[in-house]
Amino acid sequence: MTTTNCITPPVFTPTWEEFADFQKYIESIEEVAAPYGVCKIIPPQGWKPNEKYLGREHEIDFPIQTAITQHTTGAKGVYLQMHEELENLPIRFMKFKKIILEPPKLDKELEEQSTPSQELEFIERKYWKNILFQPAVYASDIPGSLFDANICQTWNLQNLNSVLQKQFKKHNVCIPGVNSPFLYVGSFKSTFCWHTEDMELYSINYLHFGAPKTWYSIPLSHKKKFEDLARRLYPDEFKKCSQAPRHKNMLISPSILATNGVKVTRITQQVGEFMITFPGGYHAGFNHGLNCAEATNFATSRWIEIGKHAQRCTCESGTVNIDVDTVFGNLDEEGATQGPIDFDTYLGDFQIDFVKASPGTPTIIVKEPVQPKKRKSRAKTPQEPLAQDSSQVQKLPTLKISLAALRQHAAQPLVQTSVVSVSSVPVVETIQVAQAEQETVATPENVFIEAAKTDAMDMQNDTPTKKTPDKKSKKKSQKKKATPDKIEKQTKQVEKKKHHPLFAKFYAGSFNQFAKFK
Repeated sequence: MTTTNCITPPVFTPTWEEFADFQKYIESIEEVAAPYGVCKIIPPQGWKPNEKYLGREHEIDFPIQTAITQHTTGAKGVYLQMHEELENLPIRFMKFKKIILEPPKLDKELEEQSTPSQELEFIERKYWKNILFQPAVYASDIPGSLFDANICQTWNLQNLNSVLQKQFKKHNVCIPGVNSPFLYVGSFKSTFCWHTEDMELYSINYLHFGAPKTWYSIPLSHKKKFEDLARRLYPDEFKKCSQAPRHKNMLISPSILATNGVKVTRITQQVGEFMITFPGGYHAGFNHGLNCAEATNFATSRWIEIGKHAQRCTCESGTVNIDVDTVFGNLDEEGATQGPIDFDTYLGDFQIDFVKASPGTPTIIVKEPVQPKKRKSRAKTPQEPLAQDSSQVQKLPTLKISLAALRQHAAQPLVQTSVVSVSSVPVVETIQVAQAEQETVATPENVFIEAAKTDAMDMQNDTPTKKTPDKKSKKKSQKKKATPDKIEKQTKQVEKKKHHPLFAKFYAGSFNQFAKFK
């Protein structure tokens, strides 16, 4: 599976001044970042989520209440996952580390010479190659946070300064994972399948410690094309539920998406980095090994109208449903920094081509997709087809070809070069030969048939003066007579086998005959 056609979404490195106001900064980058579905934000140097666990991640221990085993089925880049709840829950984090899969490692020689990007590509190849083997374990939706409110005042996922958190707090509403964070403990190959956020909300994900996390996303301009492809690939899932991607069990590889004309982005999240997803942005990904991330949802005033028309899954219990009119009906003018818009307008505003960022915005890194080199196709020489009409084909008698004759003809130069494996041809082989009346192009098969016919004619014309004994007759003549010791040894072997219940019936008759012979 190759991902050379993937686009790299934008990466932002805000200053301390820009980083001070969470919602204001998200709104300032939305026009550039939203077309990609996701973006990465690297905090300013010196920012810390906490001090208690910094550099002491190996000492972290907390209870894990929810964990699943991910079983993947499918083939050729189109997969479906089944989730099974892990037994013996809750489990401590220290114990959880001992039951997960270890990520593959490069050879020592290659590891010394490889770059970080090559190591990431190595893990990605291993992921897609072994996705059907050894189910991964994923501990998700764990209520809690590793942010320290005393140390981290800005971008603390427990208290984000967004419209969603403000209005929920005002109405005394708390939905775990939506306006309060969840922890996610990943292992190698643990996956989050293609989906958008509940109620088409924004989301933020911070990687506290451990192995990297690779993200894929669908640009907003290709959202409909992706959904049409998913309906074709998973018809049974969409028959059950029109919002099937919200079940988070469908996984399509980037190569399949690219083949079907769907653009896909790829980026790797490292420790200490934020990932932002935007309304309507399909995203998926996997973990490179043991890690711990924290995530929650948020919203801007732009989302309000989108949330009113958001569709949700009704076939599963516990799906998020927000009464937008009640919660956001009395939104203060101060909180609405942007006017609400509907979803179609939101998508329409961000139909932007994927181009490099302008020189005036050095904090934004946007890479163009790498265009693969086109290979020149070699012109194939057309060949005349063989006769298909049975009336044009003359059936010839069955011919027996000797190995000696075949070797003789194989040594002669042929019209078209071919390789004949003598070891794969039996000593005497029966071949049905058919010759077309009309002229055909010389091929290895035709040359072989002509050689067979010539050899057969030679064999018929030859008048052997002396009959040579075949191999079977030689073996019979050379066969040694059975000695009394050998007969006694065979008798003991048969005696042992005839008492076995499965062979008693079979050996009964044969042993009697053998005894008579003796």
